Amino acid sequence: MDGGSGSFVDFECDGNIILSGDDIVLWRVGLDTSECEEQQLAISSEIIPPETFRLHQNYPNPFNPVTTLHYDLLEDSFVRITIHDLLGNVINNLVNINQSSGHKTIQWNATDNQGQPVSAGVYLYSIQARDFVDTRKMILLK
Repeated sequence: MDGGSGSFVDFECDGNIILSGDDIVLWRVGLDTSECEEQQLAISSEIIPPETFRLHQNYPNPFNPVTTLHYDLLEDSFVRITIHDLLGNVINNLVNINQSSGHKTIQWNATDNQGQPVSAGVYLYSIQARDFVDTRKMILLK
């Protein structure tokens, strides 16, 4: 289906969501096949900038051997993301650079600063960007 062309696509009403076209247009099909109504759902292709600094929960958690950390930067900032053990010892200085604002991700492969694998257990990861500081917990299984 071409966007804005008024074209139609034949499909059965089975309650599924159908993806069509290059411009990401979704059609929601009713569960009641006797009343098959389409509803176009608008999806923006624009990336919405962060409204605040934020550190998200890693995924997957628990993990083995790699996990992804997501964080949002409201403004360009010098960013530090550090992995600690429960005793507060620094395990890995994962990020230690200037970064532009936006939604960010980085992976941790469960190694220390020397590239050696770490033991299974609970670890803390913390972010510092401008005045923003936050810490979360993650679990490495082996």
